[in-house]
Amino acid sequence: MCRFISTSMLLVFLIALFLLHMGKTEANDSWQIIVADTPFNYQHVYSSSLKPLTRADKPWRLCTLYPHLKDSYWFNLNYGMVDQARKLGINLKVLVADGYIDSYSQQQQLQACIQWQADAILLGSVGFDLVTRDVQNISETVPVFGLVNDLNPEGITGKTGVNWFQMGFTVGQWLAKKHPANTPPVTVAWLSSPPGRGGSSITERGFKAGLKNSSVKIATREYGDNDKPVKRQLIHKILNEVPDIDYLVGDATMAEVAVNALRQHDVDSPRVISTYLTHGVYRGLLRGKIEVSSDDQPVLQGRMAIDQAIRYLEHRPWLQDFGPQILAHQSGPISPDLLKNSLAPPDYRPVYNVTVPAR
Repeated sequence: MCRFISTSMLLVFLIALFLLHMGKTEANDSWQIIVADTPFNYQHVYSSSLKPLTRADKPWRLCTLYPHLKDSYWFNLNYGMVDQARKLGINLKVLVADGYIDSYSQQQQLQACIQWQADAILLGSVGFDLVTRDVQNISETVPVFGLVNDLNPEGITGKTGVNWFQMGFTVGQWLAKKHPANTPPVTVAWLSSPPGRGGSSITERGFKAGLKNSSVKIATREYGDNDKPVKRQLIHKILNEVPDIDYLVGDATMAEVAVNALRQHDVDSPRVISTYLTHGVYRGLLRGKIEVSSDDQPVLQGRMAIDQAIRYLEHRPWLQDFGPQILAHQSGPISPDLLKNSLAPPDYRPVYNVTVPAR
């Protein structure tokens, strides 16, 4: 009992410490960034820094589209975008599809942005090529910027995001170092969004590349939308049908569901690995229920996306394709300083409209 209370008190303390540090990022601190040498191609990149804008010249109208709000990743991005929009004094409208199977809604939402008279559209696409024709038509009059997810660059003015190959490679390499070649073999079940949606296919390729020179084998793969009931069904299928799996690896929704599923099955194995960070994954890392997670700093990405679009609209110096550095967090306590650009406050709820008066 004493051990349980001690662990709980430590968790409360760490979360409180995290909240204390959340507000300490100054708006004009330089951002550490990774820039694609050739836009929309991460084969060659370089590190740099960028001093963010502090005020826009006019109250621009930015319309942003998210594929879903089914995990807190997009909450975190929303927090960064909303906060940056308020700091710069611009209008922001947020529209949300119902997941990576919902291209119809996103097509309709692109038209809604035009009707709203958006000066620019920031698109978190539901798939690589599902709304390309719409983007090509719209971009003739309104610039469209890619946001987070991989998408066809035709018609895209610029993009903020990371290389999702590297997101998968980061956790794959972590596994390879833990289980190098010629050590006892271990097996992995891979679970992600449907191929070609979000960054799932690229992340899987990166994960496989990271496993090079290891004793790790991908024993099974399952794909489903970023929806907790869907992921729960896939996890239970694996636990019931595939014996002796050592790791469940995949998106944050899967990782969050897996922690609860393993508790229901009253087992400690397989271990869980996430390819990106959410509040649930953070809690799992603190409690030792999740082994490791990549982190593409979505709060910072949201800020960068706003900054990029305003720079373009105001004909200021701008970067066409860039994003934050990718971090990796292992099981155990995490410094709040490492998370201030990654997680919104735990009680944050998405904001769909930022409206400022005309100047």
